[in-house]
Amino acid sequence: MKTSSPSAPPDDNPPIVQKIVFKRALPYELQATLKRLKERCPFFTGMTEGEIAEVLRLCRRRTFASGEAVFQQGETGDFLYVILSGEVAVVTGDGENKREVRLGPGEVFGEMALLEDEPRSASVWALEESILLGASAAVLRARMPSLRSKVLENIALQLTHNLRKADRDITELQRLLHLCRTGGAQEASQAGDG
Repeated sequence: MKTSSPSAPPDDNPPIVQKIVFKRALPYELQATLKRLKERCPFFTGMTEGEIAEVLRLCRRRTFASGEAVFQQGETGDFLYVILSGEVAVVTGDGENKREVRLGPGEVFGEMALLEDEPRSASVWALEESILLGASAAVLRARMPSLRSKVLENIALQLTHNLRKADRDITELQRLLHLCRTGGAQEASQAGDG
């Protein structure tokens, strides 16, 4: 006959392996920077402080002087950029087809470079001294699977935002073209002056 001994209280007999969580305190300046990035930059949406710190570890911080080219249309792209401070102009086309979009702190450009091996579709110039965070494809090979998925999701959201804006621009251009063709340009001009 087998006898069983009374079980010891849980505190007296801890498991052999326990989950241990080490939490290193980040320097205050870094904590403040991470908080600002999460609040102001959609690229970091949904990321933990640890994931943002890992992205920062994998990125290059670069300063561009006013008028300096970040990259030129047609060049091979290997970085996306997050604007930390300053303002840049994204320029596509030339002559009558030239289009310029201005971007500021928290905004992202060059994201297609991480997804495809195609030449840059625009040129980007610093309009004032600008500090940019350059992220290469290394962020997609990060050791943290959750980070990879969040980076891809945030790039997809950025591309969706850009596509919706392009759709709105095309709709407005179609409306203006229709007004020009139907003689409504004068009416549109008068409505804009009034």
